[in-house]
Amino acid sequence: MHEEELDRLVGMIYESALEPALWRVVLSDLASQVGADVFHLLGWSGKSQTAALDVTSHPSGSAPVLHSGYGVVNPKSELALKAGSGVVIARFAHHEYADVSLALLRDAKRGAFEPEHELVLARLMPHFNRSLRLMEHARTATQSGDLASAGQDAAALGVIALDRAGRLLHCNRNAAALLKAGEVLALCHGRLVCANEVQKGKWAEAVEIIVQTGQSANLLLYNAARPDERYSITLMPLPKQRRGILADAADGMLCLVVPLDHRRIATARQLMQLFGLSAAEARLARALASGATLESYAVENDLKLPTVKSQLRSLFEKTDTDRQSAVVRLIVGIPAVREPA
Repeated sequence: MHEEELDRLVGMIYESALEPALWRVVLSDLASQVGADVFHLLGWSGKSQTAALDVTSHPSGSAPVLHSGYGVVNPKSELALKAGSGVVIARFAHHEYADVSLALLRDAKRGAFEPEHELVLARLMPHFNRSLRLMEHARTATQSGDLASAGQDAAALGVIALDRAGRLLHCNRNAAALLKAGEVLALCHGRLVCANEVQKGKWAEAVEIIVQTGQSANLLLYNAARPDERYSITLMPLPKQRRGILADAADGMLCLVVPLDHRRIATARQLMQLFGLSAAEARLARALASGATLESYAVENDLKLPTVKSQLRSLFEKTDTDRQSAVVRLIVGIPAVREPA
């Protein structure tokens, strides 16, 4: 194999750490280069006792060649390590998987790999090992980001990251919906701007504070189409990055957006599970948190006021509160979770 071809394969091995779908392409290419008939990259999860990583040359099932004298490729079996000629098996210990095994096999009739092919495989195995570890780190980082985004969405928090020129770097789902509506904040030529013409001066002042002093700034913005909707805006510098080649690339600011009106309130199901409320008590609790009075709630739901007051007493007892204001503070402090569709 020429050095250029080897370099290309090494590059694809590391690309597979970020795009696991490429593993099959890499192994197919490698098997073709060294004359292997079957390959298998298997990550075995000790926790679930299942294959957490399973890339084979025959996705529908192992080919008969796999059993033609070499035994079943099983990362938990010592027999695989005692396989005869025409088999290359590398085992990598990883903390996420109990074991990761890479196997390249030839049909028994074809005999062993040629010395030059064994040399190529020996040179590539350390790269496979490093790439698999990088894949674990990337997966952990992605999972952490997904969990953080889920928490932000549940809390109705909009998060927007900007570079030093005010260009968009990242936004979560809540912020994306806000930008799409374009009634509070919007993108203009790739830069974040205030959608309310009257408040553009205040927005520019807040941004200038960040740029000049590096200190956070806070302001209240109104929906340009519905002035009764207010939003708390906090601008702060992006967290300092570790020193390195790309250390300056992420300099910029973080914009946190929280709606102050029409905020989501914990669902009736949440309240019933948290405090053991009945469905009627949960409906009353949500109505109070939305600003309703006992009288208006009774009228809107065609209930007698004594019935509503009885539900309120039960609500006090189950939530360990003694006044309506305490119930409201308790309810609005619970993150509202979207019910599955």
